[in-house]
Amino acid sequence: MRELRNTKIIAVDHGYDNMKTANTVTPTGIKAYETEPIFTGNILEYNGIYYRIGEGHKEFIPDKAMDEEYYLRFVGCSLYPQGYPAIVNQLGNFKGINLLADIENGTMNILYINNKKAQESRCWTEKLGVN
Repeated sequence: MRELRNTKIIAVDHGYDNMKTANTVTPTGIKAYETEPIFTGNILEYNGIYYRIGEGHKEFIPDKAMDEEYYLRFVGCSLYPQGYPAIVNQLGNFKGINLLADIENGTMNILYINNKKAQESRCWTEKLGVN
């Protein structure tokens, strides 16, 4: 976690299997309950629904930014393509066409970079990984 002008910044890699920060790894799955669960721990209550965080893994969907579950617990979030934060400080060194591939357990995220600029229209996820 870093603090910049009284704002706390926490880098999160929100994958399909796990959500990772610099200090934690949590399974990505979220289970919703209409009544308060019997067992406590990792529970978020939001708009009258109880969510158990970290139960199982998230099913693959092509655009997880469209899934409401991915927004639970986030306030003031900036979203970047997978792998992009790892290279953003080095974009000045990229010449011509480059390809960023973030290979995960069950997915591979692809981003084209052309003359130091990320190409949003050429960014996608393949359901192919090292698993």
